[in-house]
Amino acid sequence: MDPIQFLSQDHRKILAELEQIEAGPPEDRGPRWVRLQPELRVHERVEDVCLYHPIARDVGSADPTLAGWEWRHTEEVRELEALMSEMGRLEPSDSAWLDRLRRVRTRLESHIRDEERTIWPRVSRVWDAGRREQAGLEMERMTAERLGVGVRP
Repeated sequence: MDPIQFLSQDHRKILAELEQIEAGPPEDRGPRWVRLQPELRVHERVEDVCLYHPIARDVGSADPTLAGWEWRHTEEVRELEALMSEMGRLEPSDSAWLDRLRRVRTRLESHIRDEERTIWPRVSRVWDAGRREQAGLEMERMTAERLGVGVRP
């Protein structure tokens, strides 16, 4: 599978789940959030290990946008982790918890927009179909291992 297709599917799933958590009753928020957190962490790690680190290495200084994205991605993940940590100290029924969840969703939406509009088209120009397929397979394997699920068809 192409890594961009793989990640795009994850993006849609994650954003839909965040919207459902936000819209759902307070008693459902905590359990749903607990189930989503590992998926968020695995997604970000898979992006880093299978796409952004290798692409930065491959392009070197030939594409400063791609080369710099790895660092920016890491910084944005740190910001999200800090928000998630704050959420861990609050009750899901609390308005402050819901505020943090909305901030997580808003930051993820912005991050995803940048990836999909700016970064991924560049990846498609740098890596040929074979290299992208290899990265996609690595993503599937890593996700399956870390989440304990089967590889996607």
